[in-house]
Amino acid sequence: MINLQEQTAPLLLQVLHLKKSYHLRPVLRDLSFSLEQGERVALLGPSGCGKTTLLHCLGGIDRADEGSIEIQGVLLDRLSGKELTELRRRSLGMIFQFFHLLPTLSVFENIEFPLQLLGVGSSERHDRVMQLIEEVGLQSRWKALPAELSGGEMQRTAIARAIIHRPALLLADEPTGNLDSLTGEKILHLLEKLSQAYKIAMLMVTHSPQVADICHRVIKISDGVMIEESSEKIKSSDH
Repeated sequence: MINLQEQTAPLLLQVLHLKKSYHLRPVLRDLSFSLEQGERVALLGPSGCGKTTLLHCLGGIDRADEGSIEIQGVLLDRLSGKELTELRRRSLGMIFQFFHLLPTLSVFENIEFPLQLLGVGSSERHDRVMQLIEEVGLQSRWKALPAELSGGEMQRTAIARAIIHRPALLLADEPTGNLDSLTGEKILHLLEKLSQAYKIAMLMVTHSPQVADICHRVIKISDGVMIEESSEKIKSSDH
């Protein structure tokens, strides 16, 4: 007899029948999907279709009106505010289009900050941050403040900050949307490399099929509903 349970890959994220409205205007309409551990999925759709709202719900920034979100077997709507904060700090990383770096902190200090929140010792923090700074190519910029960085350097810093605590799930909202095409391409390659190296699952919001090319799977949504799902990697021009 076939054991179906043994054949099922472990789910990291499961979203069921998610609904969200603002001022009686539906933004997410009965959305359901899942992510496996280490899987990269692109959420593809035009501006205003509900992509960012979904990411905010997944990250615990906003609450859905109906439905459920389960991360590593934990239902978000059953968590207290303190428990949700703890889950975000340990299990989630977030990357934004506009970087959101702390302006008074250096590259090193911005990347180090999540480890400080988790109570990691100073010696381990230093070693992990410097290793990651080298991996993202910021060895010569680790003392610089955000205002002294280029857009690509700021996004590299933001990526390092998002994964320094080795989260299970990375949520990326248009991570190349504020960058020129060449810099954006380099950032995408970096995201792909780091997610593979650290076995981090990634849900990336984008309106660009080229950006989605680094993902294993693509979910297309329109007006808050899933209209298509593809397990084949989108093909674009060679990088």
